[in-house]
Amino acid sequence: MVRITGSSNATLSMTRDSERVRTIDAIYAAALEPAKWLNALDAMRRLCKAESASYNLQHTTNGTGTRTAIGYDRADQPRYFDGGFAARNELFRGLLKHSAGEPLPHQTLVDDQIFRQGYYFNEYCRPNGLYFMAGLVITQRHGTVEWLSVNRGPRGEPYDREQLRGLAWLAPHLRRASEASYRLTEGQSVRTAWEAVLDTLRCGVVMLDQRGHLVFANRTARQLDAARDGLTLSHSGVSAPAVSGTLGRAIRLATDGDSDGVRLGAHIALPRHDAPYPLSVSIIPLPRESFWQLSGTPVVLLLIADPAQAVGSDVNVLMSLFGLTAREAALTALLANGCRLDDAAKRLGIKRETARTHLARALGKTGTERQADLARLALAAVPPVTRPNTGGRAVGMTLFRSHPSISGRRIS
Repeated sequence: MVRITGSSNATLSMTRDSERVRTIDAIYAAALEPAKWLNALDAMRRLCKAESASYNLQHTTNGTGTRTAIGYDRADQPRYFDGGFAARNELFRGLLKHSAGEPLPHQTLVDDQIFRQGYYFNEYCRPNGLYFMAGLVITQRHGTVEWLSVNRGPRGEPYDREQLRGLAWLAPHLRRASEASYRLTEGQSVRTAWEAVLDTLRCGVVMLDQRGHLVFANRTARQLDAARDGLTLSHSGVSAPAVSGTLGRAIRLATDGDSDGVRLGAHIALPRHDAPYPLSVSIIPLPRESFWQLSGTPVVLLLIADPAQAVGSDVNVLMSLFGLTAREAALTALLANGCRLDDAAKRLGIKRETARTHLARALGKTGTERQADLARLALAAVPPVTRPNTGGRAVGMTLFRSHPSISGRRIS
């Protein structure tokens, strides 16, 4: 009889340990892929013998945030954040008074009798079948609290110490998973930002990894590739039919280095059939952050310029920067784009004498003495980025709307 009892206890312990392992695996999987939080919540719900569970990111003051929940399946379920219940959650305010990682039943956080007579319980908890709850704060950062709750219905019982210890046992894993998820999200946000920045540049930007495979190509580089004249991009790298051997050697020197291991940059001209000038390509070795030569880590930068592309100036920038009138700025921009004075006057629909007057005033306002100097100044005044949408306005500043389609494309 004793052997049977011992065997049963051992089996129960092994089952509990197996459930904990599965729950931990689910928690770390959710850290890498937030869409898997439902799986993690389901595992925690089973482990804690709960009927529902929620994972919350909630602002400490204004009650806004996001919630992922499982088991809240009633037809009349009210919305936690949209319905304003988050700001009236006494349990959340009670959790904030305790240390992170400390699981607590709702009876510890509020007076249970008063709580069950209140608005939050009767308008939110009761319709969702939340009668016995336990929660813990995972982390607090930047005014936002990450917290978890497990809940039981009216036929359930309050959480006992043993069950709360099981939740406390998960707390360090929840905290580490949260930190990993935060770092990954932070890194992705930074990467999205720099890709968007590179996507605005007028020059082509290409990044290659240690094997010469393509990691990133900005919008201009993709446009040059689409032209299929002088340059081709693919997952396996960059190719140029006219100088394939030269380009390949230059890239290898930038990735692997010469016989002494010194990584070298280079400049190459890529001939084209349908353009008067070749593409200008600068190959630049990037610093390696680690000894490990990881696939997908950029180690070589290619900057690609098209000499046939009109750089141009920006009328709104010239008006804002130098105080030029609209006509003076328009004339200056045309001259910077390579127009002769007579041609610029015709395009603006004004007489040559009027154009000369505008030119003289522009020279005076910019402090330049020659037309060539004015053109160089106008070109230098505009950053090397694609021209923003200003809506035709110039009111002492250059205005533009953010463009939702601006996003670098990561090749993988």
